[in-house]
Amino acid sequence: MTQNASDYADALSAHVTDAAWAIGLSVLALVVVLAIACLRRPGSRDVARLLLAPIAMLPFALFLGTTPPPVPTLARGEAVVIHARAHRWRWEFEQSNGMIEGRLLVPVGRTVHLVLTSEGPEPTVHSFHVPALGIGVDVAPGQKRHVLFVAEREGDYLIECGAFCGTGHARMSASLVVVSQAEFDRPYGCTLGLHAPLDVTMAEWGERVFANNGCPACHTVGEARSDLPSTQPSSLPDDEPSRPPLVLVGPGLYDLVMRERTLSDGAVVLADTDYLRRAIVRPQDDVVVGYEETSMPAFNLPEAQVNALLAYLHALSASPEIRERAKDFEPY
Repeated sequence: MTQNASDYADALSAHVTDAAWAIGLSVLALVVVLAIACLRRPGSRDVARLLLAPIAMLPFALFLGTTPPPVPTLARGEAVVIHARAHRWRWEFEQSNGMIEGRLLVPVGRTVHLVLTSEGPEPTVHSFHVPALGIGVDVAPGQKRHVLFVAEREGDYLIECGAFCGTGHARMSASLVVVSQAEFDRPYGCTLGLHAPLDVTMAEWGERVFANNGCPACHTVGEARSDLPSTQPSSLPDDEPSRPPLVLVGPGLYDLVMRERTLSDGAVVLADTDYLRRAIVRPQDDVVVGYEETSMPAFNLPEAQVNALLAYLHALSASPEIRERAKDFEPY
């Protein structure tokens, strides 16, 4: 059984389970009784027909007769305020200090006030659904929904979109990460968050930003996929057998820095820092040939996090010189 993040979710799960068992066993018992009656007395089929309507209504009566657990009443007073923005097809969470990630980081035992909106170039209806909290809240374009909750157990929990929102609906998921207050207050948590933590390099922080914003759902970073334009040399040795491409919607990022890219309009550009920065914050400005039908969302990240992603892309290069530049990365 999957662990829930709150006592309310435990009670709600138990309520649904009990109701399902009660309804299922009641229906099974009635079916067995009627079947025995019909087999023993052929003339009782008319009676069985009369009982069809009551039998059909019984499960609904049993379900309505059960009492769900009360929704906990929470105060906004000292709540941690986080803005959650639903895009096609990703979640974006902004902490009070401006740090933006694709995961929802919250402290255990404290009230969280989530301000939920649907945004982007083509906003649509989404649903913020966290099974481990027993939460499901719809949000439509132009709406602002407020969600209050308390996560009572540390751990990683699934966030998903509970409303069909288009072709990318299945991959619109994120993580609810519940940590201790001390962990939440660390520089990488909430108190600072706008610069690299002291214990990691810029490239290592960029790897975290890359993962926490859901980038691996669309992009590979290893050599297993080489889908760079034909103007670029392959990163695989000539004598290595070809491997089947991974089924992802975005181009691979291995050995990308300072390579030529062929755009959909026929132009050839160099993947330098300026190009890579545009690809993160304004991805539709320079669409790579073959990806015209891919709609990468623009990421509204703080400048420090964009620089961290650039450092991480440099660390993925096959060139020792470019990888060396990633260690003490400075935008250029």
